Amino acid sequence: MPTIPNTLDLQARLFVHLDPLLARNRRDQLANRFERQIVGRSAEGGIPDTALATRAIRLYAVPALAGELDVKIARASSYLLSAKPWSGDDYAYRLFGLSWTKAQEHEIRAAARELIMQQRADGGWAQTPYMSSDAYETGLSLTALVTADPASADTVVYQRGVDYLKRTQERDGSWHVRTRAFGFQPYFESGFPHGHDQWISMAATAWAAMALMPAAEQPQAVAAR
Repeated sequence: MPTIPNTLDLQARLFVHLDPLLARNRRDQLANRFERQIVGRSAEGGIPDTALATRAIRLYAVPALAGELDVKIARASSYLLSAKPWSGDDYAYRLFGLSWTKAQEHEIRAAARELIMQQRADGGWAQTPYMSSDAYETGLSLTALVTADPASADTVVYQRGVDYLKRTQERDGSWHVRTRAFGFQPYFESGFPHGHDQWISMAATAWAAMALMPAAEQPQAVAAR
């Protein structure tokens, strides 16, 4: 199973190579971020940020600080267990976070069931309760499920999500998701298709490709037996 990439992973890795002191400062910032997350934030922020922070700290923790960071990770896990998900990202990253913080198996299964309950009739997942399914949230949700339990790739739920992604892929191989962000930054082209929707579509294509990988590996594993 490929490692799940995210900005905090890449940022922490870059800091370690550039300047060990800078890396330590960044680790301290992430630890302090836990304190802000525990008191709660907006519906779209606290859960994903906490999950990603635990991933970065667990991957790049200094052994001498293991005890202190374990306490913070345990607090983050408690927060994730008590937090009430609202958006699609909340449900997916709650499952990611509980897996990364090594929560109890029954707690991870419960979070997975909650995420599965958000699947739409078309097989996809949506970013909010008021939106239609899209490839971004579907790819993210499937990847969260298979990260928590690799056997999820064999389930009907997973296959329905895969079918949704296959149906919605563009002819050029990408997935197009319409942005819901306000255009407060100067527009420029990255080279990715879909114009003003290119940034969310880029993320959607990445998550969709990651979600399809386990499904593609299943027939190969069976054939190799």
